[in-house]
Amino acid sequence: MKSGLLPALLFFLAVWKTGRSEEEVVFPPRPRLLWTPASLESFRRDPAREPERLALLQQAEKILARGLRIPHGEGDWIFYYACPADGSPLRAESETLHRCPQCGQRYSDERTIGAWRTKLYLSLESDLETLARSWSLSEDQRFFAPIREALLQLARDWPTYTRHDRWGRRGTLAVTGGRRYSQLLDEASSLIRLAGIYDLVADAPSWNPEEQALFESQQLRMPLEEIGRFEQFIHPKNNHQTWFNAAFAAVGLALGHADWLRHGVYGPRGLLKQLETCVSDDGLWHEGSIAYHFYALQAFQHTLDAAQQVGWTFTDNSRLKSMWTAPLQMAFPDGRFHAVHDSNPVLLSEYRTHFRWAADYFGDPGLERADPAALGSTNLMNIGLAVLRRPGCNGSPICAMMKYGPRGDPHGHPAKLNLALYAMGEEILLDPGLIRPSAPPYQTWAQTTIAHNTVVLNQRNQSPDAGRLLYFEERPEGVAALAESRGAYPGAILRRFLILTDHFLVDAFSVNAANTATMDWILHARGELTPPVTLQRRLKPLGEQNGYNHLTRIRSGLYTNAIPVFTFALPNGKRWHLWTPGDEDGTQLFVGTGMGYRPDDPVPFVLRRRETAHTLFLAILDISGCDAVRTVRVRPVLNRQGRPNSTLYTIALDFEGAVGRYRVALDLSEEPATTLLDEDIPFRRWRIEKLSP
Repeated sequence: MKSGLLPALLFFLAVWKTGRSEEEVVFPPRPRLLWTPASLESFRRDPAREPERLALLQQAEKILARGLRIPHGEGDWIFYYACPADGSPLRAESETLHRCPQCGQRYSDERTIGAWRTKLYLSLESDLETLARSWSLSEDQRFFAPIREALLQLARDWPTYTRHDRWGRRGTLAVTGGRRYSQLLDEASSLIRLAGIYDLVADAPSWNPEEQALFESQQLRMPLEEIGRFEQFIHPKNNHQTWFNAAFAAVGLALGHADWLRHGVYGPRGLLKQLETCVSDDGLWHEGSIAYHFYALQAFQHTLDAAQQVGWTFTDNSRLKSMWTAPLQMAFPDGRFHAVHDSNPVLLSEYRTHFRWAADYFGDPGLERADPAALGSTNLMNIGLAVLRRPGCNGSPICAMMKYGPRGDPHGHPAKLNLALYAMGEEILLDPGLIRPSAPPYQTWAQTTIAHNTVVLNQRNQSPDAGRLLYFEERPEGVAALAESRGAYPGAILRRFLILTDHFLVDAFSVNAANTATMDWILHARGELTPPVTLQRRLKPLGEQNGYNHLTRIRSGLYTNAIPVFTFALPNGKRWHLWTPGDEDGTQLFVGTGMGYRPDDPVPFVLRRRETAHTLFLAILDISGCDAVRTVRVRPVLNRQGRPNSTLYTIALDFEGAVGRYRVALDLSEEPATTLLDEDIPFRRWRIEKLSP
């Protein structure tokens, strides 16, 4: 069978299988994508929106004054428009020369130029949408003329380009590539926008039938059919498929093609199927990344908007609605999202339009008022994220998150039992997130274990593993979570027990390995670091690969009899303290600088190293802002026979400070003992007792 015939046959069979005939769908009058006749009329007549109308028309006038820039040629992956050395976005000096503002290096290779063309195409689409909206409001022919010229030029050019992908493959080998763009994903995103633009101006009297037929055929139908032929080469659970579905829905609605619209909603890879297979019972996109959750959600909204225009609504689908309520669980109290996996450090406010959309779609005003500060602790069991929340002291809420579940491939990180923490109005312990996919540190730092707040064995990255939560409970005095990984390092059991109160976080991390290993416990923490002892400058790096090469400005020293205390001064003027009790002789201490959300975002780290097969790393994070911890003592826990229990899995701590004296005991065993004794007081799993001052 000739190349391309099999994908085409499978595509048309898939469309045919979606069921009802085209005549069963009634398409409303245009416009029906970016606006409807009712919403357009409301926009025209609403006095409160007069400033918005004027701003739109003024922007259109500026576009006319400078003219549209219509690129010619194939685009490439937009992330390639960055310096390969340091990841900085490039600047165009000419069409063929592009400079890095950071290092000054100039680039004139075809990959860079292709990525620059992609930026120009995206800018053109934005300008065309502004002009199309302005024409709809005013029917000013000056706005329509450049739209027609640009759309026809795009339509003439598209078939002349060769399929290509971002890895340099061309022709039949580029099964996931595009023509104008280097990805089917980008072709789909472009189709959604171009369909909306065309829908606004399709009834303009200045069109002639031949021109419209050309645009509809070569810039809407042909690209969409190509997506249909090749979408099978993308895994159906990939977020790209959400945009393919949205493209089918948008073009289907714009052209009145019911089968395409149905394919995007009801098809074997359509929205409803993805809702069933790609969204966890937690309500989160299966990759476990907040960035990709909202990326998929945006495409869902495009598809749902198109479906609603022909009377298909799904407002009674609780799983669908959970896609807007669940992400709030991954937000810190101030609205910042934890950058778990391939995510960026973003604020809830950046996604407010999504919540406003949901409030309108579901008829639920509460969705627009989404407030993570009002949430309680929870376990997102499907993506494997334990979220611990406390009101804190002095009106400063606290939130800790421990990632224990599936890696979230292809956008996951090797960071089992990673810890993130928000307190004192700041994100204190952070995950590096995405950085930039085309920047070298994405692979050499963000995709390493040492870049996260966990334990590394023998300087190797963790293997993919679906850990499990052994225990989760909230009590009046605090909230606790215990998680385990047995596959991150084959032959080793990793467990982390967190106890969060209003003043401090107790962190116990046990490692039980089959053989002696180099065990590195590390925290990447915001704030200017003052170490506890005089550490010596280390000239030799801690390692040459797996992220260790990015640890710089290293100082090191051996454990002394005094319990190490690390002080961090935050940008907001507050201070917090890290206590590391239980560091036995032989523990090496290291401090230095790692990398945050960007290559130029230095973040201090504290690393403790032990050469052993079995150990328990203890830490107390005093996040009270008032020195809740000033002295610490480690004690053994007794079993029912009155003998000390294993210090690998059970430990007790006494500490006191400005808010009083505390006793804390905890048990990291897989199956907790019926009764353990802490100062002759029986407990199960954990206890906190506040003593009189």
